[in-house]
Amino acid sequence: MTVVSNGTNLINNGTLDSAVPTGKMTLIKTLTGGASTTTISFVHGSSDVVLDSTYPIYKIKFINVHADDNTPNMSFNLSVDSGSNYNVTKTSTAFHAWHKEDDSGTNLSYTAGNHLAQGTGAQRLTSGGMDVANADGNVSGELTLYDPSSTTFVKHFIAIKKLTASGSGTLSFVDGASSVVLDGTYKEYVFTFNNIHSSSENSFQINFRDGGTAYDATKTSAGFRAYHFESGSGSGLGYEASLDVAQDTAFQGVGQPQSSGDNDSSGSGFLHLFNPSSTTFTKHYISHYSHHYTNAAPGVIDNYMAGYCNTTTAIDGVQFKFDSGNIDSGNICLYGIA
Repeated sequence: MTVVSNGTNLINNGTLDSAVPTGKMTLIKTLTGGASTTTISFVHGSSDVVLDSTYPIYKIKFINVHADDNTPNMSFNLSVDSGSNYNVTKTSTAFHAWHKEDDSGTNLSYTAGNHLAQGTGAQRLTSGGMDVANADGNVSGELTLYDPSSTTFVKHFIAIKKLTASGSGTLSFVDGASSVVLDGTYKEYVFTFNNIHSSSENSFQINFRDGGTAYDATKTSAGFRAYHFESGSGSGLGYEASLDVAQDTAFQGVGQPQSSGDNDSSGSGFLHLFNPSSTTFTKHYISHYSHHYTNAAPGVIDNYMAGYCNTTTAIDGVQFKFDSGNIDSGNICLYGIA
Protein backbone atom coordinates (compact mmCIF):
# COMPACT_ATOMS: atom_id res chain seq x y z
CA MET A 1 0.00 0.00 0.00
CA THR A 2 1.22 3.49 -0.88
CA VAL A 3 -0.07 6.69 0.74
CA VAL A 4 0.32 9.79 -1.43
CA SER A 5 -0.36 13.41 -0.45
CA ASN A 6 -0.34 16.08 -3.16
CA GLY A 7 1.88 13.92 -5.35
CA THR A 8 4.35 13.07 -2.58
CA ASN A 9 4.77 9.51 -1.32
CA LEU A 10 4.36 9.32 2.46
CA ILE A 11 4.17 5.56 2.99
CA ASN A 12 5.57 3.12 0.44
CA ASN A 13 4.68 -0.58 0.87
CA GLY A 14 3.90 -0.05 4.53
CA THR A 15 7.16 1.81 5.26
CA LEU A 16 7.75 5.53 5.73
CA ASP A 17 9.06 6.77 2.39
CA SER A 18 12.73 7.77 2.40
CA ALA A 19 11.80 11.20 1.05
CA VAL A 20 9.83 12.04 4.20
CA PRO A 21 12.08 13.90 6.67
CA THR A 22 12.55 12.37 10.11
CA GLY A 23 14.31 13.49 13.26
CA LYS A 24 13.70 15.77 16.20
CA MET A 25 12.46 19.34 16.17
CA THR A 26 15.28 21.80 15.48
CA LEU A 27 15.78 24.83 17.70
CA ILE A 28 16.53 27.72 15.38
CA LYS A 29 16.66 30.76 17.64
CA THR A 30 15.81 31.85 21.18
CA LEU A 31 15.12 35.52 21.87
CA THR A 32 14.68 36.78 25.42
CA GLY A 33 12.80 39.94 26.35
CA GLY A 34 14.01 42.51 28.85
CA ALA A 35 12.77 45.57 30.70
CA SER A 36 13.06 47.80 27.61
CA THR A 37 12.00 45.25 24.97
CA THR A 38 9.00 46.47 22.96
CA THR A 39 9.18 43.94 20.10
CA ILE A 40 10.84 40.60 19.39
CA SER A 41 11.40 39.81 15.71
CA PHE A 42 12.47 36.72 13.79
CA VAL A 43 13.75 37.67 10.33
CA HIS A 44 15.08 35.10 7.89
CA GLY A 45 18.81 35.48 7.30
CA SER A 46 19.28 37.78 10.27
CA SER A 47 21.12 36.60 13.40
CA ASP A 48 21.10 32.97 12.23
CA VAL A 49 17.30 32.88 11.85
CA VAL A 50 15.94 30.38 9.31
CA LEU A 51 12.38 31.13 8.17
CA ASP A 52 12.00 29.82 4.62
CA SER A 53 11.17 26.54 2.87
CA THR A 54 13.78 24.61 4.88
CA TYR A 55 10.99 23.35 7.15
CA PRO A 56 7.30 22.80 6.35
CA ILE A 57 6.15 23.96 9.80
CA TYR A 58 7.54 26.58 12.16
CA LYS A 59 6.52 26.73 15.82
CA ILE A 60 7.16 29.86 17.84
CA LYS A 61 6.89 29.23 21.59
CA PHE A 62 6.25 32.09 23.99
CA ILE A 63 6.99 31.04 27.54
CA ASN A 64 6.55 33.15 30.69
CA VAL A 65 6.02 36.43 28.81
CA HIS A 66 5.55 39.15 31.43
CA ALA A 67 4.37 42.66 30.46
CA ASP A 68 5.26 45.92 32.20
CA ASP A 69 1.73 47.32 31.85
CA ASN A 70 -1.77 45.95 32.53
CA THR A 71 -3.40 47.19 29.32
CA PRO A 72 -1.55 45.73 26.31
CA ASN A 73 -2.41 42.50 24.54
CA MET A 74 0.25 40.27 23.09
CA SER A 75 0.11 40.30 19.29
CA PHE A 76 2.07 39.44 16.16
CA ASN A 77 2.38 40.47 12.53
CA LEU A 78 4.14 39.13 9.45
CA SER A 79 6.55 40.58 6.92
CA VAL A 80 7.24 39.77 3.26
CA ASP A 81 10.11 42.27 2.86
CA SER A 82 12.74 41.01 5.32
CA GLY A 83 11.28 42.88 8.26
CA SER A 84 11.06 46.34 6.72
CA ASN A 85 7.28 46.33 7.14
CA TYR A 86 4.99 44.13 9.20
CA ASN A 87 1.66 44.57 7.45
CA VAL A 88 0.62 41.32 5.75
CA THR A 89 -3.11 41.09 4.97
CA LYS A 90 -4.78 38.58 7.30
CA THR A 91 -8.21 37.12 7.98
CA SER A 92 -8.71 35.29 11.27
CA THR A 93 -11.21 34.07 13.84
CA ALA A 94 -10.86 33.95 17.62
CA PHE A 95 -12.57 32.86 20.83
CA HIS A 96 -11.56 32.70 24.47
CA ALA A 97 -12.58 31.11 27.75
CA TRP A 98 -11.85 32.52 31.21
CA HIS A 99 -12.30 31.59 34.85
CA LYS A 100 -11.63 33.84 37.85
CA GLU A 101 -9.52 32.56 40.74
CA ASP A 102 -12.26 33.40 43.26
CA ASP A 103 -14.76 31.38 41.18
CA SER A 104 -16.97 34.46 40.76
CA GLY A 105 -17.25 34.16 37.00
CA THR A 106 -16.65 32.01 33.92
CA ASN A 107 -17.20 32.55 30.21
CA LEU A 108 -16.73 31.14 26.73
CA SER A 109 -17.29 33.58 23.89
CA TYR A 110 -16.31 34.68 20.42
CA THR A 111 -13.71 37.47 20.62
CA ALA A 112 -14.55 39.98 17.91
CA GLY A 113 -11.79 42.29 19.12
CA ASN A 114 -9.21 39.67 18.20
CA HIS A 115 -10.35 38.78 14.70
CA LEU A 116 -9.25 40.38 11.45
CA ALA A 117 -11.00 40.61 8.09
CA GLN A 118 -8.44 41.39 5.40
CA GLY A 119 -6.65 43.53 7.95
CA THR A 120 -2.99 44.50 7.92
CA GLY A 121 -2.73 45.43 11.60
CA ALA A 122 -1.29 43.31 14.38
CA GLN A 123 -3.09 40.07 15.19
CA ARG A 124 -3.94 39.80 18.88
CA LEU A 125 -3.05 36.58 20.69
CA THR A 126 -4.54 37.56 24.06
CA SER A 127 -7.55 39.55 25.23
CA GLY A 128 -8.28 41.66 28.28
CA GLY A 129 -4.73 42.86 28.80
CA MET A 130 -2.15 41.26 31.09
CA ASP A 131 -1.82 41.00 34.85
CA VAL A 132 1.38 42.68 35.96
CA ALA A 133 0.29 43.44 39.53
CA ASN A 134 1.71 40.07 40.53
CA ALA A 135 5.33 39.33 39.68
CA ASP A 136 4.41 35.76 38.70
CA GLY A 137 1.73 36.79 36.16
CA ASN A 138 2.66 35.74 32.62
CA VAL A 139 1.52 34.35 29.28
CA SER A 140 2.59 31.07 27.64
CA GLY A 141 1.56 29.42 24.39
CA GLU A 142 2.60 28.87 20.80
CA LEU A 143 2.08 30.15 17.28
CA THR A 144 2.23 27.65 14.41
CA LEU A 145 3.11 28.96 10.95
CA TYR A 146 2.55 26.53 8.06
CA ASP A 147 4.61 26.60 4.88
CA PRO A 148 2.11 27.09 2.02
CA SER A 149 4.42 25.30 -0.43
CA SER A 150 4.09 21.97 1.39
CA THR A 151 1.20 19.76 2.42
CA THR A 152 3.38 17.16 4.19
CA PHE A 153 3.59 17.92 7.87
CA VAL A 154 5.54 15.72 10.27
CA LYS A 155 5.95 16.73 13.93
CA HIS A 156 9.02 15.46 15.76
CA PHE A 157 9.57 15.33 19.48
CA ILE A 158 12.07 13.69 21.83
CA ALA A 159 10.44 10.81 23.71
CA ILE A 160 11.17 10.59 27.44
CA LYS A 161 8.87 7.98 29.00
CA LYS A 162 5.87 5.79 28.18
CA LEU A 163 3.55 4.37 30.86
CA THR A 164 0.98 1.69 30.00
CA ALA A 165 -2.11 1.12 32.13
CA SER A 166 -3.50 -2.26 33.11
CA GLY A 167 -6.12 -1.82 35.79
CA SER A 168 -4.01 1.03 37.19
CA GLY A 169 -5.34 3.37 39.85
CA THR A 170 -2.92 6.12 38.78
CA LEU A 171 -0.15 6.78 36.27
CA SER A 172 2.55 9.12 37.60
CA PHE A 173 5.54 10.87 36.04
CA VAL A 174 8.07 12.03 38.65
CA ASP A 175 11.34 13.76 37.80
CA GLY A 176 14.29 11.46 38.49
CA ALA A 177 12.17 8.32 38.95
CA SER A 178 12.26 5.49 36.38
CA SER A 179 14.23 7.58 33.85
CA VAL A 180 11.67 10.40 33.85
CA VAL A 181 12.96 13.90 33.08
CA LEU A 182 10.67 16.72 34.22
CA ASP A 183 12.92 19.63 35.05
CA GLY A 184 14.71 22.53 33.34
CA THR A 185 16.07 20.31 30.56
CA TYR A 186 13.12 21.33 28.36
CA LYS A 187 10.95 24.45 28.42
CA GLU A 188 7.87 22.52 27.33
CA TYR A 189 6.65 19.00 28.04
CA VAL A 190 3.90 17.17 26.16
CA PHE A 191 1.92 14.21 27.50
CA THR A 192 -0.04 12.23 24.92
CA PHE A 193 -3.02 10.07 25.93
CA ASN A 194 -3.61 7.05 23.73
CA ASN A 195 -6.81 4.96 23.95
CA ILE A 196 -7.44 5.62 27.65
CA HIS A 197 -10.17 3.20 28.75
CA SER A 198 -12.01 3.51 32.05
CA SER A 199 -13.08 0.60 34.26
CA SER A 200 -16.31 2.53 35.01
CA GLU A 201 -18.11 5.64 33.78
CA ASN A 202 -15.83 8.31 35.21
CA SER A 203 -13.87 11.45 34.33
CA PHE A 204 -10.17 11.51 33.41
CA GLN A 205 -8.19 13.86 35.68
CA ILE A 206 -4.73 15.30 36.33
CA ASN A 207 -2.84 16.96 39.14
CA PHE A 208 0.64 18.35 39.73
CA ARG A 209 3.27 18.01 42.46
CA ASP A 210 5.08 21.17 43.60
CA GLY A 211 7.24 19.87 46.40
CA GLY A 212 6.74 16.99 48.78
CA THR A 213 4.96 13.81 47.70
CA ALA A 214 1.35 14.99 47.37
CA TYR A 215 -0.28 15.95 44.08
CA ASP A 216 -2.02 19.08 45.32
CA ALA A 217 -0.76 22.14 43.43
CA THR A 218 -3.09 25.15 43.60
CA LYS A 219 -4.72 25.62 40.18
CA THR A 220 -7.10 27.92 38.32
CA SER A 221 -8.45 26.89 34.93
CA ALA A 222 -11.22 27.26 32.35
CA GLY A 223 -12.71 24.65 30.04
CA PHE A 224 -15.28 24.02 27.34
CA ARG A 225 -16.52 21.08 25.34
CA ALA A 226 -18.21 20.28 22.05
CA TYR A 227 -20.27 17.17 21.33
CA HIS A 228 -21.99 15.45 18.41
CA PHE A 229 -24.19 12.35 18.52
CA GLU A 230 -23.60 9.46 16.11
CA SER A 231 -27.25 9.69 15.03
CA GLY A 232 -26.81 13.33 14.07
CA SER A 233 -29.69 14.19 16.42
CA GLY A 234 -27.72 16.58 18.58
CA SER A 235 -24.59 18.72 18.84
CA GLY A 236 -23.40 21.66 20.87
CA LEU A 237 -20.62 23.84 22.24
CA GLY A 238 -20.48 25.34 25.72
CA TYR A 239 -18.48 26.31 28.77
CA GLU A 240 -17.94 23.23 30.96
CA ALA A 241 -17.81 23.87 34.71
CA SER A 242 -16.66 20.30 35.38
CA LEU A 243 -13.39 21.16 33.63
CA ASP A 244 -12.57 24.25 35.70
CA VAL A 245 -11.11 24.86 39.15
CA ALA A 246 -10.56 28.12 41.06
CA GLN A 247 -7.56 28.21 43.39
CA ASP A 248 -8.18 24.54 44.11
CA THR A 249 -5.74 21.79 45.05
CA ALA A 250 -8.04 18.95 43.97
CA PHE A 251 -7.55 16.94 40.80
CA GLN A 252 -8.33 18.82 37.58
CA GLY A 253 -10.79 17.33 35.09
CA VAL A 254 -9.49 16.76 31.57
CA GLY A 255 -12.67 15.23 30.15
CA GLN A 256 -16.28 14.57 31.05
CA PRO A 257 -17.38 11.07 32.14
CA GLN A 258 -16.58 8.52 29.46
CA SER A 259 -18.12 5.13 28.79
CA SER A 260 -16.72 1.85 30.04
CA GLY A 261 -19.25 -0.67 28.76
CA ASP A 262 -17.88 -0.95 25.21
CA ASN A 263 -14.40 -2.38 24.75
CA ASP A 264 -13.71 0.01 21.85
CA SER A 265 -14.70 3.15 23.79
CA SER A 266 -11.69 5.21 24.82
CA GLY A 267 -10.24 8.70 25.04
CA SER A 268 -7.17 10.26 23.43
CA GLY A 269 -5.52 13.66 23.50
CA PHE A 270 -2.63 15.63 24.96
CA LEU A 271 -1.47 17.92 27.76
CA HIS A 272 1.11 20.70 27.31
CA LEU A 273 3.01 21.82 30.42
CA PHE A 274 5.12 24.96 30.03
CA ASN A 275 8.38 25.60 31.91
CA PRO A 276 7.58 23.48 34.99
CA SER A 277 10.94 24.17 36.66
CA SER A 278 10.49 27.96 36.79
CA THR A 279 10.78 29.49 40.25
CA THR A 280 9.70 32.91 38.98
CA PHE A 281 6.40 32.35 37.15
CA THR A 282 3.18 30.39 37.45
CA LYS A 283 3.04 27.18 35.37
CA HIS A 284 0.64 27.15 32.42
CA TYR A 285 -0.93 23.99 31.02
CA ILE A 286 -3.25 23.28 28.08
CA SER A 287 -5.12 20.05 27.31
CA HIS A 288 -7.32 18.58 24.60
CA TYR A 289 -9.09 15.30 25.28
CA SER A 290 -11.56 13.63 22.92
CA HIS A 291 -13.52 10.53 23.90
CA HIS A 292 -16.19 8.21 22.56
CA TYR A 293 -19.33 8.21 24.68
CA THR A 294 -21.56 5.16 24.17
CA ASN A 295 -24.13 5.39 26.98
CA ALA A 296 -27.57 6.90 26.33
CA ALA A 297 -26.84 8.83 23.09
CA PRO A 298 -23.55 7.57 21.56
CA GLY A 299 -21.21 10.16 20.12
CA VAL A 300 -18.00 12.13 20.50
CA ILE A 301 -17.22 14.60 23.29
CA ASP A 302 -14.32 16.98 22.64
CA ASN A 303 -12.91 18.64 25.77
CA TYR A 304 -10.58 21.67 25.90
CA MET A 305 -9.04 23.02 29.09
CA ALA A 306 -6.34 25.53 30.00
CA GLY A 307 -5.06 26.81 33.32
CA TYR A 308 -2.08 27.46 35.53
CA CYS A 309 -0.53 26.18 38.73
CA ASN A 310 -0.45 29.22 40.99
CA THR A 311 2.97 28.52 42.43
CA THR A 312 6.54 29.66 41.88
CA THR A 313 7.81 26.33 43.21
CA ALA A 314 9.03 23.95 40.51
CA ILE A 315 6.60 21.27 39.32
CA ASP A 316 8.39 17.91 39.47
CA GLY A 317 5.54 15.43 39.10
CA VAL A 318 2.29 14.91 37.16
CA GLN A 319 -0.31 12.25 37.99
CA PHE A 320 -3.25 10.97 35.93
CA LYS A 321 -6.31 9.03 37.13
CA PHE A 322 -10.08 8.71 36.89
CA ASP A 323 -12.18 10.31 39.61
CA SER A 324 -13.06 6.75 40.67
CA GLY A 325 -12.22 3.31 39.40
CA ASN A 326 -9.10 2.39 37.43
CA ILE A 327 -7.41 3.21 34.15
CA ASP A 328 -8.32 -0.10 32.57
CA SER A 329 -5.97 0.21 29.59
CA GLY A 330 -4.16 2.69 27.34
CA ASN A 331 -0.86 4.50 27.58
CA ILE A 332 0.51 7.96 28.31
CA CYS A 333 3.76 9.13 26.70
CA LEU A 334 5.90 12.02 27.93
CA TYR A 335 7.89 14.11 25.44
CA GLY A 336 10.26 17.02 25.88
CA ILE A 337 10.30 19.59 23.09
CA ALA A 338 13.88 20.29 22.11
